[in-house]
Amino acid sequence: MKKIILSFIICILLIMSMQAKFVRFAVNISNTVVAQNDIYMISNFQTLKNLGIDFQSGGIQMVQHPTDTNIYYFSVDLPAFQIYEYQIEKGSTGYEKEWVPVESRSPNDYRWIYLDSLNTDTLKLPEVLFGENNTLTDTMYRFRLDMRDKPVLTSGVRLAGDFQGNLPANSRMCCFAGNDSLFEYMAWLPPNTTQQYKFYNGINGSNGEIVPSSCATNNKRTIANVSVAQVLPVVCFSSCTSCSPLSIENLNIRNQPSLAPNPIHTSALINFNDDESKHQIKLFDMMGRILNRFENITSNTFEIQRENLKPGVYYLNISNGKNQNSNLKLVVE
Repeated sequence: MKKIILSFIICILLIMSMQAKFVRFAVNISNTVVAQNDIYMISNFQTLKNLGIDFQSGGIQMVQHPTDTNIYYFSVDLPAFQIYEYQIEKGSTGYEKEWVPVESRSPNDYRWIYLDSLNTDTLKLPEVLFGENNTLTDTMYRFRLDMRDKPVLTSGVRLAGDFQGNLPANSRMCCFAGNDSLFEYMAWLPPNTTQQYKFYNGINGSNGEIVPSSCATNNKRTIANVSVAQVLPVVCFSSCTSCSPLSIENLNIRNQPSLAPNPIHTSALINFNDDESKHQIKLFDMMGRILNRFENITSNTFEIQRENLKPGVYYLNISNGKNQNSNLKLVVE
């Protein structure tokens, strides 16, 4: 009986290990100043791995690289086929969290990864600079595909390009809760290069999209020159444009909101300028901490009060009903 129980436990452990993947998180701190061995991260896997409460500061201390002292890393095995959110911070108290650029940001304002496979090799995440999109050598591009007009196969939505061997099996795209039709993928590409790619509905090469000739080069989509970090426009599968008529717009609002006066002493007026009927505003400090939220704003202007804000620089993240986002710098005197 004991042998049967032991065999059962071993079997369960083997199954659990097969569903996990080893991940190496990393950050490059050469663009900032920190105390030695004082780099931490917070994440939504802390409770799962007995590292404190999710997103609790001080639970995950990163290790300094033995030869490159600008690199800090943390390695952990995590269940695959899930989205993980995280953020790097200086120190263990949570007062110096990095400001995650909007191009790299999840809907919850953290960095994010999607574990897209169970390959036994270690997934080594790019050594992105603290508070930035890029590494020292490569530039971040965020690919986005709308699949609302096409049923998704069980093997998932895929991306294949020059930068990953043109193999759809290597890169599965993911979608965030609340928007099951928008699939995303982040890649770090060599600057000043040309990159071709296409999307796949499923793991097989035969399931690739047919890119229209008006936006195709050799039957593929093309990034003519990798330049600055950016979020690429949302497109529909086998289309040059976003899905119609309910398209998901680009991350940056075309008609940018305005803020005046800025700097402010007592209050400032935000004009949304995008003809949308509902907006949400998040107010951040320089450390990336959310200080206030203003939701369900239904007028085309909003007056933001200084209240208890100390003199300094703050950021406003503005979103509307189409999931369009924009950021404004707010200076308080």
